[in-house]
Amino acid sequence: MSLRLKDKPESEEVDAEAMEFDIDADLADDPPIIPLPTRVPDPTSSFDTQFTAFEERMTAMHEAQKKFLQESITSMQEEQRQFFAKMRTFMSRFPPP
Repeated sequence: MSLRLKDKPESEEVDAEAMEFDIDADLADDPPIIPLPTRVPDPTSSFDTQFTAFEERMTAMHEAQKKFLQESITSMQEEQRQFFAKMRTFMSRFPPP
């Protein structure tokens, strides 16, 4: 808070009535006033929204993993089918003793 003296020399005593507040200087020294929001958001609704988004991401990841595993199993089954078909052909050409 800055104070300005009414043109009094420093050597003289200054009483309280001689002091005058400089309002502009006082406001310039203070940080700006930021008004508070009139409505505080409900923290539980924010958590619900975040949880719902998290749940959707987890479901999507689960579905992607399920699809990947199903495709992998189908691919392995096809490879196994081809292997046994070749083995049958081999065994028919070269029967065991």
